[in-house]
Amino acid sequence: DESYLYLIEEYIAGESLQDIMNHQEKLPVVSIIEYGIQLCGILYYLHSCLEEPLLYLDLKPSNILIAEGKLKLIDFGSCRKQETGETTRLSMGTVGYAAPEQFVGVSNSEKTDVYGIGAVLYYMLTGQRVDNKYCHILRQLKIPSELKKTVMDCLEPEIRKRPEGVKAVEYRLMQISGNRKIGRLTTGSKTHQKASGGWKMGVIGTRTGVGVTYYVLQQGMMQKRKGQKVALAELNTHNDFGKLKLNDNRNNNNQKKL
Repeated sequence: DESYLYLIEEYIAGESLQDIMNHQEKLPVVSIIEYGIQLCGILYYLHSCLEEPLLYLDLKPSNILIAEGKLKLIDFGSCRKQETGETTRLSMGTVGYAAPEQFVGVSNSEKTDVYGIGAVLYYMLTGQRVDNKYCHILRQLKIPSELKKTVMDCLEPEIRKRPEGVKAVEYRLMQISGNRKIGRLTTGSKTHQKASGGWKMGVIGTRTGVGVTYYVLQQGMMQKRKGQKVALAELNTHNDFGKLKLNDNRNNNNQKKL
């Protein structure tokens, strides 16, 4: 109908991370790591996969929904394009979760959202917002030392000392997950299970075109960079791996002709 505009929004049947923490004493470390990995994936899409990359700038528990183990980010009202200058107008943010530079007019960057990831991880581990006691509180927690360091590095007040980007944080979290030999981890449609001599991971999509092939290849490449042997098997009739191989061969032939 050319006379009207329609806004169609997805209904998400889940709870906010804040509500979950309010009625649950604490989250298992394995869940915290998995949610952190998922959050990094969402932010990587915003930072690197859009035609005009965005910074989220308002990571906090009330803006994160958990639906059947899958993390969803809502409320994009504070999103901004990444600034290239040294100063910018003050950003909106939430005290206890927003990076220090958001309140002093310094240019925001991907590392601003890295701070937000650290703040959300800290909240899941402690049930508290970040304040000037966070280092002391983190040191008292009985969690993997690598996880403590990752959170503390993300929460560095000095921008240059934080991890380079959300991919770097995701890589650290995946290393922690693998190194701790967590056992079985189920989140939504993804299942990871330790097998003799390694790990098996099964990924199922709810429909075609949702990105399962891309996700599997991404995870495979990440494990290979960590020195792991990786085998990928496609258990359907779509032959997406075969199509990718065919396209790769065609590209190589074209390059040889050039």
